[in-house]
Amino acid sequence: MYRWLVWVHLLLRQYSDPGQYHQLRSVYRRLCASIRSRRCRLRVRSAHIESLSTSDLQYSWEYPGKQGIGCNAVSSNDTDNFLTFLQALREEFGSEFILTASVPLTPWTGPNGTSLSNVSDFAAVLDWVNVMNYDVHGSWDSVVGPNAPLNDTCANSTDADGSAVSALAAWSAAGMPAHQIVLGVAGYGHSYSVDPIAALAADGVLQLYPSFNASAQPLGDAWDSLNSTDSCGVTSGPSGIIDFWGLIEEGYLNANGSVAAGINYIFDGCSQTVRIHMSFSLISR
Repeated sequence: MYRWLVWVHLLLRQYSDPGQYHQLRSVYRRLCASIRSRRCRLRVRSAHIESLSTSDLQYSWEYPGKQGIGCNAVSSNDTDNFLTFLQALREEFGSEFILTASVPLTPWTGPNGTSLSNVSDFAAVLDWVNVMNYDVHGSWDSVVGPNAPLNDTCANSTDADGSAVSALAAWSAAGMPAHQIVLGVAGYGHSYSVDPIAALAADGVLQLYPSFNASAQPLGDAWDSLNSTDSCGVTSGPSGIIDFWGLIEEGYLNANGSVAAGINYIFDGCSQTVRIHMSFSLISR
């Protein structure tokens, strides 16, 4: 029986310049590309970290060996190079320095294009990994789905895209010790425009995975806007993201977190998440 260390990781949308996020991912790939580059950059970074008087460093590369958002340069050597870079960091800063990484639901992609079956070398240099169990479903899908599902082993195969349970099992099976796995969950939900016919069953109960109209993306909370630009510089409509405080501010929830009067909702016993329906908009958390 494993005892999982679970931390709540609230994703705060604070990227004032989306281009900075794409540039950061590109920097990671360049930093990890050669020994000479790694050593040079490490000396610079070491001096910078010492000037900040910090004792920890977390990396969030989304993701080595995978395209991600759509404008990344990808190499089959990304994950191997990332490991070498982390090993160099550990050597540079010593065992007392806290070094962590945010990771996807399954271990990173290896040179052969499949998920790594052994991450023990990463476990040796990282203090822990933060599993990003959020944005599992969103506006990029064809149906509404849970944003941060606790479980998906009980879901239909077409709806099982990952969860906390499957992620922790995958990383553990690949050699990451349970005490080095931290679970990140979302403090926000995704909104969708769903036709009432698709949203409700004949008995009036909300459907868990209805289709939605992607061309009519509802606005999210007060931080959202009619136009948004992603980290690749592509401009589109609103993100539809509603933070927890936004659910309260917009009348979906009461101040204590309970569902407000007049709000139609359903609890998904498999994913352990909630769908909220109001005014032809459906929110998944």
